[in-house]
Amino acid sequence: MIIEILATGDEVLEGLIVDTNTSEIARELKFLGLEVSRFNAVRDDLSHIIEMITEISNRADLCVMTGGLGPTSDDLTLDAIAQVLEVPLDVDEDIWLEVQEKFKKRNLAIPPSNIRQA
Repeated sequence: MIIEILATGDEVLEGLIVDTNTSEIARELKFLGLEVSRFNAVRDDLSHIIEMITEISNRADLCVMTGGLGPTSDDLTLDAIAQVLEVPLDVDEDIWLEVQEKFKKRNLAIPPSNIRQA
């Protein structure tokens, strides 16, 4: 099985943070008896992420992605995957209710961007 890891984020490529996620994912996969063939990293740029997902899907059996999965302004992972797969993004109302409940229990206001978690 060919496995690749794709990390996204300007902060990784600019050296502002150390990408410990990739090494932890590789270690966990090794523990499961799986071997990573390649690490990849791209900026928070929709066209770059789409290009890399497409490239990886043409040569690998599995792509594990890290970074860009939160409800932040530079969260482009969902959009990129939806475009590559040519599927629309929908809100799962049950998940959205769960997200709202978590904020409610902590007496926190829900930022509008958090709907992307659902």
